[in-house]
Amino acid sequence: MFSSWNMVFKSSVVMLFALFFLTIFSHNGLIDYIKLCKAKQVILSDNQSIKKKNLDFSRQINRLTNDDKYIEHIAKHEFGMAGPDEYVFRTIPGRKAVSGINTGADKP
Repeated sequence: MFSSWNMVFKSSVVMLFALFFLTIFSHNGLIDYIKLCKAKQVILSDNQSIKKKNLDFSRQINRLTNDDKYIEHIAKHEFGMAGPDEYVFRTIPGRKAVSGINTGADKP
């Protein structure tokens, strides 16, 4: 009688261990669930950054269609344009200033 209970107990332990192993390591098990949760967080983070970029683009489109001062600012600073009564002075990097002009930089 004792040996039959012992056999049932051993079988139960083996079955529980197999069930535990399958729950953790099988397809769609606990490890896959953890990986999917991490992937979900990455996707949600990417989605938030894309939503922020879309909102920025929407604001910029709105300003470009409705705000003349903003259009002027973009034309001047991004495209180097100037108004009819303005002059554009560009410097060449590494080139010294013209001699004879006192810039005040040569004073100690």
